[in-house]
Amino acid sequence: MRRIMLSKPMLRLEVVLGTMLVAVLFLSLIPTAWTVVEAAPSNQTIPPPTPPVPPEKKKAVPGATPTPSLGVPGVPVDVRLGPGDGLFHLPMPNAGCVQINVSGMPTQLLFQIIPVDPMTLASPPSECRRTTAAYGVKVWDTSTGQETFTVTPNYIHTICYNDADLAAANGDPNRFVIARYDEATQTWIKLEPSIVDVPNRHVVGATGQTGWWALLACEAAPILLPETGQAPSSTPFLATLAIIAALVVGGGLWFALYGRISSAHRSAH
Repeated sequence: MRRIMLSKPMLRLEVVLGTMLVAVLFLSLIPTAWTVVEAAPSNQTIPPPTPPVPPEKKKAVPGATPTPSLGVPGVPVDVRLGPGDGLFHLPMPNAGCVQINVSGMPTQLLFQIIPVDPMTLASPPSECRRTTAAYGVKVWDTSTGQETFTVTPNYIHTICYNDADLAAANGDPNRFVIARYDEATQTWIKLEPSIVDVPNRHVVGATGQTGWWALLACEAAPILLPETGQAPSSTPFLATLAIIAALVVGGGLWFALYGRISSAHRSAH
């Protein structure tokens, strides 16, 4: 058998060609993300990193906000009270205050207090004057989400009065009364009794009603006679005068007769 002998240059050429062939086969197996020069990584624009998404803020639950330092007219303030006992104190715009106190409440209630300008409410009764304290009270049952118009058991209103309120009462705090405006009858209904705590400048009353409330300064209502449509009769007055005259005349005659009898008796002796 004849052996073919290759020269050194030819051997080197074969090694180089074999190496190149192996390299081409290896590269053909690797997938590429670009086929043209424009798609090469050196020519691509790297997008900026996506900023992290901030966590979503939880919506404020009514009644979970802290008590404001001062009530604002027309701005509702929510507070949850109960079950059991609870107390909420809201300073009013004119240096007074409103306090809601519950005791033995079987469920949790959401109280909403709405300070208002007293002039926006209906005029008080003729014997009463406005003060600086006026507000609305609404109540919801938190277990059902339904508004309730009667609270059981009764809750306690406490209104703090100030110097301006005292001036409206002509300096007499005993004239203060808490009153609720009944929209059905369009009348003010006084909360009886309204207890005045003079040392603490508080007016306190218990109720189970919601609605619009105000502190009024009232004088004692005059006693009015029923209207009959007729002029008052003078007969009772004349009859009284006749009785008095008869008594006077009768008494005079009795004394005169008694005097004559006494004189005759003395003369006989």
